Amino acid sequence: MASNNYGYEDFEAFTYLDYHNLAVSWNLARGSFCSPSELPSNEYSNSFLSVAITGMLSNTTPTRLYSELAIDNVRESLFPDCVSRLRGFFVFDEIESISRFWSCNSWGGHFSDQYLSDVGVAATRSTRVDSNWISHIVGLDGRLREGWHENTVNYWRGDAFPGSEPIWERIVEGYLTVWSSDVRKKAILEIKAVWPNSLKLLNYSCLCAAYGSLDGMIFPFLMQGDEDNIKVTYISRMVQANDKNFIEAIIENARKMPSLSVNLNDTTTNDEEVSTPDLTFLNVSLSSDDNCAFADFVKLVSHSQ
Repeated sequence: MASNNYGYEDFEAFTYLDYHNLAVSWNLARGSFCSPSELPSNEYSNSFLSVAITGMLSNTTPTRLYSELAIDNVRESLFPDCVSRLRGFFVFDEIESISRFWSCNSWGGHFSDQYLSDVGVAATRSTRVDSNWISHIVGLDGRLREGWHENTVNYWRGDAFPGSEPIWERIVEGYLTVWSSDVRKKAILEIKAVWPNSLKLLNYSCLCAAYGSLDGMIFPFLMQGDEDNIKVTYISRMVQANDKNFIEAIIENARKMPSLSVNLNDTTTNDEEVSTPDLTFLNVSLSSDDNCAFADFVKLVSHSQ
């Protein structure tokens, strides 16, 4: 195993949590979430993706997605012990690195101060890399830059970028607990505004999170469609919801723990319909007939399934 790879570890970190992104706000609101790798072995498959890569799939410009696939191909062939950018989540594990990132932040997107949160990480495995390399691998247009392959090898090897103070970042498989109550409250407000009839289900999901269960989490998933088509859809794990003993256990556990700082029951009544959050508007269909890099992605995924 490379020196930049780590096993089981608990540590404090910082990350950017986009509570305006409905694909992630549910998992943020429940208080903790995990990478797909933590699903039971009988539930896990390579078809699960991180929310980050799913965001790239929903983007009308596929070039960054194609670049990420190329970066991951280098990892898979040369550094298979490293955690994939496609399925892990990203955190800064030291204050010095996040401080350097603040001073040179040009990443755009959700890397905005309002989304910065302190989190607790329980990693099953992680890879530490200098994020300075990424801007020398992928350009602002999302395309691979000249010399990208050599730079990608240096990135996965865990080298510090020459001539710059390193911005160390961890790619993590494991669990993340949201410590910033403000971020969590804002995620809950997003859910209240869009899915008011799902708040009771969110309450169940929060109780599961506090108990250590994965029930109630939302995961992006690749599904084989007709012929050469694939679909990216969102699924909610609901395995234990009908287990009476489990329900009693999470309720008893909640009684022993400090109450949630956000009241999830103040906008619903027992007479209201309880529904699952509708994420169908975020689903994406891809076809290998498309004359773009999406076609390469579909062929790659279809071949690997």
